[in-house]
Amino acid sequence: MRSAKQSIAVYTPYFDHFLVRLLQEAAIPPSQITVVTDLSPRSGNREYGPQLRAALDLARWGVDLRSLDRLHAKVLVVDRSRVTVGSQNFTSYARRSRETTVVPRANLAGSDFLATLKEWEHVSVRIEPGFLEKLIGDLAPIIEKAEGIADELDAAFDRLRDGEQVVREARERAASTQPRGAQLRVAHEVVPARVEWLEYAGYSTLMADRRSRLDEWTLSDTGATVTLDKLRMYPLISRPSGRLAYARVAKTRITYLRFGLDRSADPVEIGGVNYKADITLRDGNMYRDRANVYIALVPEPDLEDWSGSVSILFDGTSAEPVGVNEYGAKSAAGDHAERLRGALETSATVDRLMDLVLEEFTYAELGVDEHNAEEVFGSGKVELTLIMYREHPILIATPASAE
Repeated sequence: MRSAKQSIAVYTPYFDHFLVRLLQEAAIPPSQITVVTDLSPRSGNREYGPQLRAALDLARWGVDLRSLDRLHAKVLVVDRSRVTVGSQNFTSYARRSRETTVVPRANLAGSDFLATLKEWEHVSVRIEPGFLEKLIGDLAPIIEKAEGIADELDAAFDRLRDGEQVVREARERAASTQPRGAQLRVAHEVVPARVEWLEYAGYSTLMADRRSRLDEWTLSDTGATVTLDKLRMYPLISRPSGRLAYARVAKTRITYLRFGLDRSADPVEIGGVNYKADITLRDGNMYRDRANVYIALVPEPDLEDWSGSVSILFDGTSAEPVGVNEYGAKSAAGDHAERLRGALETSATVDRLMDLVLEEFTYAELGVDEHNAEEVFGSGKVELTLIMYREHPILIATPASAE
């Protein structure tokens, strides 16, 4: 779209603000952009409300917005010659779906294919902003009810399909790995959530379904309630990647995730030496040792020109040190690295480090303009549950099954 010089035409039955943002990156004015969709709810759009709101923004911006009954094609045409054809709708959800797209190498200007699309455009009906405003206003209660029914259907299907799959898999994994620390405990709830674009706020957030909360969980083994303090940072593991993050948990949403924490104000004792720690959570798949926790360590008092680090692979059920590194002049450190390695062979040392990593907290400066839920969760639906590791609550996020 950025390369368009004359025109852009989009044919898609379903879209949301993902398409709006794509089109706004184009260099051509909105008057040279056409979007043909099927605005009727009979098309089966599960995200009808977000589509109407995105359509209104396009129409107000000046895009030629049109509706064609029974349209199901997903085609992008740039400058009346270059084409992409595929199964993917122009929605945030579709970005993580299993889709196919073909980009023909040939210039299709003058082809029967483009002639057919142009004929569809001619027989379609132009949609004005006023009509969209009326749809949004008059249909809002019905749309809300329909979305609630659809969510109930999703949840019922998932329960019948999976039963207690998340709990069962976690328990089986815990039994097979014999983790350090206390016995793994799992919350009874599995909360459906999805990344939503908040038009009034101008950013995306991970929103729990209407009947669920993210700050209260019930442990399946004891029935005890685990309460997460509002707007504090808690560890979260994304599966299947195993990526760790600190998530700022509100009652029904997660908007901010962060990947680092300076714990130098709380020195940790390892092998008789106190260390100032700086924690980085990372995607272990990008590293040879697969570690998703990296802890930089500086001894107190400082050793001139020397510091160390510990890499840990943590999956929610066990924490395994996989590497100790040292930096700077080894002569200044003596046997410091070896003492670190020896101390890490004891579960007590690993437990102390993981307590430092997993303890909830608040940032002195969060950076409220840096919303990044979509970066971590993508643009689709996820299922959240909670586990306890050494009395630390940890959220687990798993992609929901594709529709």
